Amino acid sequence: MRPLFAIFLLAWMVPFAAQSQMAAEQFSVNHTEFLGQLEVMMTASKREVLQNTFVEFEKTFKSAYFTAPEIDTIIATSNRMLDYRMTPSPFFENYLKGLMVAKIHPVDGSKQFLEWHTVLNKILSNLENKKTRPYSDFIAFSQYFSKTTPCGIRIWVAIG
Repeated sequence: MRPLFAIFLLAWMVPFAAQSQMAAEQFSVNHTEFLGQLEVMMTASKREVLQNTFVEFEKTFKSAYFTAPEIDTIIATSNRMLDYRMTPSPFFENYLKGLMVAKIHPVDGSKQFLEWHTVLNKILSNLENKKTRPYSDFIAFSQYFSKTTPCGIRIWVAIG
């Protein structure tokens, strides 16, 4: 009976050990390697919502939507998120969705991207005792806050 229990316990703990090892790593600064590492992290759980989020981000990433300095910012922010052991869901899922919204405006998308990351970095710098709730709340909220109409008009949305 004890060997069976030990096998069950080991099988139950392996996914958690894999997740904690993954969280301890850092993403490569090489843009192509980063995308591959992000894919592994986002698709490891086989959750459809995470896979779909990554596929959408990958399309955006490969279409040269982000400039090289912006990708460097994305990698740096992602590595800071890993420093706090943030998981694919909800943290990276909401971050990737927020990225695509942060730069959506055709005229000043790069400016909005930079301003959004300035706020993100301030929040990350002010997290106390690894309490990530303020960061989680902000990235979850920001993906819904700003929309741009097809003719380029920015509207601010409050969902309530």
